[in-house]
Amino acid sequence: MDAPPAPVVIDLSLTYGPLLIGNLIGVAFWGAQCIQTVYYFVNYPKDSTLLKTWVMVLWGLDTAHVIICVKGIWFQLIRHYGDYVSLGNIRPELIYQLMITGIVAFMAQCYLARRIFIFGTKTVFKWAIPVILAPLIAFQLVGLMIYAGRGLTYKTTDQLAVEMNLAIGINSASTAVDVIITLAMCTLLYRSRNGLASTDRLLGRLMISSLNTGAWTALFATASIILVTTHPNDLLYSLTYIPICALYCNTILGNLTSRSFFRKAANLHGAQLPLDTISFPFPTSSHSQTTEQTTSKLHTLNSISEDPSQPDLSTGKNSDEHAV
Repeated sequence: MDAPPAPVVIDLSLTYGPLLIGNLIGVAFWGAQCIQTVYYFVNYPKDSTLLKTWVMVLWGLDTAHVIICVKGIWFQLIRHYGDYVSLGNIRPELIYQLMITGIVAFMAQCYLARRIFIFGTKTVFKWAIPVILAPLIAFQLVGLMIYAGRGLTYKTTDQLAVEMNLAIGINSASTAVDVIITLAMCTLLYRSRNGLASTDRLLGRLMISSLNTGAWTALFATASIILVTTHPNDLLYSLTYIPICALYCNTILGNLTSRSFFRKAANLHGAQLPLDTISFPFPTSSHSQTTEQTTSKLHTLNSISEDPSQPDLSTGKNSDEHAV
């Protein structure tokens, strides 16, 4: 008696394998974001309603992103298990998640670019860098919407490969924005040193925080460029692209929730630098101009809290000035 024919074997290691792993990484990052979100609302109740709403919008978008990604892969690997024809089709959920990623990246990068605009005192930082960043940030959002719109008209993943150049351009712009923001913030912090050991030590920690802000998102975007270039007909890029949405959210929340750490560090090392909201006008004092500028810049750096009632470390009192 002849043996039964061998079942059809389809190798999914370069398509739905990366999608599955990318989803798992994204869910892990989403879990970290949930913890940071709870921590933020517990420890920063005096932040403005606008900022709290903005944080909730980010959390809601990333939650929707996770649900859509899981739903997309569920239909292909579970509900349509054994349907070999559907494996090559594009699930609309995997296109919708691109739109959410574009919106989240736009919100996060605008927030980080705003810090440079407020923190910078010279024209090159206050205006030139934001002007350079603006078209790159806008291109990502518009480019992703175009990519997603075209993707919904295609039926198979092979057809989507024709948009490879657009995908590379979007990820390249994302990498450029993250690198420019990181270098600009580190440069501004470095130039703010005033020779006081406690102040310079605190600025060094802020520089490390700024590096962490942009390094991870730039790294994931760069990896996506490499993977989509070397494997245009596969979905390997989803390994690093799907988690980018949650990574941006964690980056912003990390900035928001680190304020108390830097305040405690300033108190511990005796750095007489207020690390809360920026206020205008800055009061004049008998200190040197360099020290005054450094204090003003550090006010600005921590303008994340947009609530004027945050305590001023230098006096231990609440500020009654209007916060930007």
